[in-house]
Amino acid sequence: MQLFNERQFGMASMCFQKAGDEHREKWAREADLVANGERLFSGNWRAQNFFVQASEIYGSIGKHEKAASCLIKSRDFKKAGWSC
Repeated sequence: MQLFNERQFGMASMCFQKAGDEHREKWAREADLVANGERLFSGNWRAQNFFVQASEIYGSIGKHEKAASCLIKSRDFKKAGWSC
């Protein structure tokens, strides 16, 4: 959790994976995708792809509002409306 709180999401994901904590592993992985997407965000397809991947992970762990937020950032407004 310390790595996660320090925004070292990739490393946190790996630690959660080794610990067998699938829920937190996915949470850290999607947080890493969102952080990368926000860092690259300039309307390019790569940043949008990070947000789409993060939204899928959020949806899989039941965080539908966060999934919709990521879809909005990816500019897929139609899917965002359906995910809520």
